Amino acid sequence: MPHGWVRVMKESIQTVGPVFCSDRMLKDYVAQLYLPGKLARKEATVAA
Repeated sequence: MPHGWVRVMKESIQTVGPVFCSDRMLKDYVAQLYLPGKLARKEATVAA
């Protein structure tokens, strides 16, 4: 493999890797989708 390409790939993974990880995706899912849906269901149940 070309050493320059490997260096670029390693730098890319170090730079953007933390942004694209499963932990962050799970936290985003819970905060943006799961909790709002759970709260909306609870409010609808209380209102009924």
